[in-house]
Formats: sequence, C-alpha cells, structure tokens
Amino acid sequence: NLTCGGFTPAAPGSTAAQNTINTALITRCGKRKFKFFTYRAALDYELSDDVLLYASYSTGKHAGGFSVAPLPGNTELPAYETEGVEAFEIGLKGKFLDSKLLVNVAAFLNRYDSLQIQTSFANPLVANSVVSVLANGATNKSPGIDFEVIAKPTRGLKLNFAANYLHSRDDEFPISAFSNGICSIVVQAGTCLTNPGVGIGFNSGFLPNPISNPELFIPIRTASGTQLVVNAVPQFQALGYGGKARVQNTPDISLRGGIAYDIELGGNATLTPEVQTYFNGGYILSRALINFQQKSYTKTELRLTYQDGHGLSLQAFVENLENEAVIGRATVSNGGAFSGTFAAPRTYGLRLGYRF
Repeated sequence: NLTCGGFTPAAPGSTAAQNTINTALITRCGKRKFKFFTYRAALDYELSDDVLLYASYSTGKHAGGFSVAPLPGNTELPAYETEGVEAFEIGLKGKFLDSKLLVNVAAFLNRYDSLQIQTSFANPLVANSVVSVLANGATNKSPGIDFEVIAKPTRGLKLNFAANYLHSRDDEFPISAFSNGICSIVVQAGTCLTNPGVGIGFNSGFLPNPISNPELFIPIRTASGTQLVVNAVPQFQALGYGGKARVQNTPDISLRGGIAYDIELGGNATLTPEVQTYFNGGYILSRALINFQQKSYTKTELRLTYQDGHGLSLQAFVENLENEAVIGRATVSNGGAFSGTFAAPRTYGLRLGYRF
C-alpha cells in the first residue's frame, strides 16, 4: 500500500520479530518547500599589470530534506532545514620574472550555520535499538590559508608547490547516542540490568565513555527534563573535545609538490616525465570515533606522457606509489560495528586520449 501511511502486511509465515512486522512495512511520506536567496560581492584591484588583489564575500545554501527513518510513533518522515555558509576571502594573484613565476595566496573564513548533522537516540519503543535522523543546529568556523606557486625557470621545466592550512572546527552539538549503554562500567553503580556482555564505551566499544570522559557527553533528556533511561541504562549523547570537534575527513595541513619536464622529440611531439607528491596531515574519521584517526600519509604519482603534436596522447601512470592504506570514511552502526571505505591502493595503467 503505497499511499501515505499505508500498511502492507508481512508475508504469511514471516519469521521477523513482531515489532518489525508491525512497523517496518508502513509507507511514510513527507512534503516541504525550501526557499532561499544567495548573493556574492567582490572587489578587484590591479596593483600592476601582473599583480591582482581581490576581496570577496559570498553566501551559499544547501537545501533541507528528509531523514530516511521516521521518529518513533510518527508515520511522517522528519524533515531537516536548509544549512548556510558565509564565505570571506582576500587574496593575491601575481606573475613575476616575465611570467616565469606564478604566485597565488588567499586567506579565507567560512562560517556555517544550521549544519545538517546525523544524530541518534535510543528508540523508546524498541529495546536496544537506535533511531538515526538528520538534524540542524550545528555551527562551524573554518579559517584557512591557501598558497600556490608555479615556476618555469627554463624551457620545458615546470615546478609546482601548494600548501593549505584549514582550521575547521564544529561547535558543540550532540551527534550520537548509545544503543546498549555502558553496562560493564555503570553496573558497579547498580544502574545497569541488561546484557552483562556489553563492553564499555560508545556502542559497546572501547571508545571514550561518560564515566572516564564526562566532558564529552551530555544526558539525553525526556520532555519532562529527566534523563532518558532505556532498559535501566541511562542514555547519553557524545560531543567533541572541549565543545569543539575537528571536522571529519578534513586535514589541518596538506601539501603538494611536483616537477615535470617536456622533452621535445621533433615534429611538435613531446615526452613528459612527471612526479607529483601529496602530503596529508591526517584527520578524524567521525565525530563518534574521536579516538580513531587516519594518520598522516604521503602519496606519490608518476606519469610519463607522449603527445604527438596533433591531439593524440598516451600516458603511463602509477598512483599511490607508496601503496598507503587510507581510510576515506568510517561510520558507527548498531551493536558496536564499524564500517569504512578505503581509497584505492597502488594503481597503474595506461591512458589513451585524443583532443580535437
């Protein structure tokens, strides 16, 4: 039954739990309209024919939407609102030494509000389960500096270097809650009566917990103001260190440098060996996984490109020469499981192209 609120019965003989049969096959809907206005203002000043100074202010919006999971006891999908950003930037773009040296420098500040953050809380209708929804309310300030230089000291030789510093921090905001609580710790206080096999910390893992790290957690409260208790386990939400949390998958420092040289073969054909190296200072994988981080790493790319001068090109390449195992994303699921995805390992191959 695909009408809003329509219920489709389970197949006869279903072995699913009764509470799943009673709730999982309801068609849930939601309808919202999001309107917003964005704008940008910029000022450029040519200090000389080769040096440009600029400043800009711009705004951006990301429309709201709906969480996949409904709130307990509600057949309508919960909506989250539009998030926004204010972006300030000043910079310089310059050419020096007869255009043999190109320099770009920028300082910026991005201020985010009403960020759409996934948050979880204990399901009051189903024991030992969590409801995850998207919610607004988080704010973020991200100042940073970009620096880039490209040098062409001699014919055919090209050097490049870029550095980025980004101090991106989320302000205090609850982001996730416990499924089974922290039985093996709070049992000594006589407050845990559920499965004694549950481990310590977030989602039964060995992560920080409200006993050893009270500065990272706040109680989940009911409408009356009392702390929510599920199966005799008090429920908490996790915060970042000191109320400020690094943004996941966002390194504070990243660097890139490289060298390429065009070897002329005659008839406008060229052969170009190139090396590019990227350094990443490391980042947290999730605000819920503040003790698990992707360590700093370096990735090197090697390329050898032949161009015939008439649009045809053939390139041999090796990416991630170091064969670094880099986690790009990680999440925490019910029951203490972690899931994540890895970036590509060492990869090599050939690329054939034609430009016309």
